[in-house]
Amino acid sequence: MNPTTAAISSHSSTRFRHTKGVVGTRQCDTTVLLDVNGGRYYTLNEVGGRIWELVGEGASVAEIVDRLGGEFDAPAERLTLDAIALIQRMLEARLVERSEQ
Repeated sequence: MNPTTAAISSHSSTRFRHTKGVVGTRQCDTTVLLDVNGGRYYTLNEVGGRIWELVGEGASVAEIVDRLGGEFDAPAERLTLDAIALIQRMLEARLVERSEQ
């Protein structure tokens, strides 16, 4: 686990928001993100798309994991690791940023 991932996991109340200039659309079980500023597309699976939606709703990391647990048949530990890893990748790609809330 890298330092940023560890920081996210140790602060489950941390909230993120979509970065301005990033738009997303859902097509069946796939979500496509467009970073207008960077000119890059990203594709998320069903769980990743749900994480994207929950970030946009202002959910904390803990709330995201809790909601995923009620919606997907997967162990909580797996959902936690996957959510943290995806949020980390989205931070690195500047698709999301920490919220001041």
